[in-house]
Amino acid sequence: VYSSGCVAALAACLSSLLRDGGTLLQAYPHGRHGQQLFRRTLEAAGWQCAEERLEPELLRSCAHQGDAEEVAAHPFFVLRAVRPARDTLRSGEERTVESR
Repeated sequence: VYSSGCVAALAACLSSLLRDGGTLLQAYPHGRHGQQLFRRTLEAAGWQCAEERLEPELLRSCAHQGDAEEVAAHPFFVLRAVRPARDTLRSGEERTVESR
């Protein structure tokens, strides 16, 4: 997520597109301005989130990543976010992410 300004709309869109219990997998380079806000927004809406750093070896020889030093300087991560199933929420409660 490049900008924190798009977080609410993106999270609302994903809530509409993914079914209950559906999983979002997102790869991103370290340092994206809106990424941590995106994760916190999903978690506040009940999503279960986990991040993992990609092994640099997986990115070597990728034309757009450059040499070994470039790969080491720009680590990539994967966000796994699972949308909550409605039956895991309390009766009458619905967690949603509102768009601005």
